[in-house]
Amino acid sequence: MVDILCGVYSGMAFGRDILSMYKADIKTPRKLGQFYMVMKTDGAIEADNFIFALQEMTNQVRNEPSIKGEKVMLPGDKEIETAKERLKNGIPLDDITYSKFVELSTEFNEKLIVFDED
Repeated sequence: MVDILCGVYSGMAFGRDILSMYKADIKTPRKLGQFYMVMKTDGAIEADNFIFALQEMTNQVRNEPSIKGEKVMLPGDKEIETAKERLKNGIPLDDITYSKFVELSTEFNEKLIVFDED
């Protein structure tokens, strides 16, 4: 359905016609379409019932059997985990980015606050 709405319906590339993200030349347009749909959560049932049922569905999906040592994840789960980790421990920076921040803080006479230099 996503391919139909984002590709066929929008007049953009679909299926095997979508150029590879990592193999195609970056200057070659990939012709990727987008489709947005907005729905009222209380369009057919009460909003509270929708939220409850959606939570039940996500619980069921996450409780499906998984590869040993891994867990079943839904879209956004990895990003949520990463956000929590970074709120707790900060955002890791490579040496080049860190050096640029040091350079900019000196150039603009702004104190660079570093929480951990590991």
